[in-house]
Amino acid sequence: MTSSCENFVALRTVTVVLRHGNRSLQVNALLDDGSSRSYVNADVAAELGLIGKSQRIAVRVLNGRHEEFDTMPVALQLNSIDGSIKKTFNVLTTKKATGGMKTIDWTKHRHRII
Repeated sequence: MTSSCENFVALRTVTVVLRHGNRSLQVNALLDDGSSRSYVNADVAAELGLIGKSQRIAVRVLNGRHEEFDTMPVALQLNSIDGSIKKTFNVLTTKKATGGMKTIDWTKHRHRII
């Protein structure tokens, strides 16, 4: 990338529908090949009415560091936008999976990318 793009980080995302019972929510899912677990933001879990038992976990992050936080294991269904794929899976809740990162409209910056 050129020096004008140093402040941008490109992460793979896909739009999906999360479903639990009769509730559903369209979200952007972050595809993280380096993660061995799946997470959902706590506000999304609450919106879907997901309930579980709270527990404290430790996760490894960059440079061998560990972080601890409270989470709630829950099960939900992930659907493709067109409904052709439906997969039930277990996730852990977290306050904000992407931290303070903001969504970037890449169409506004495409001229700055090599």
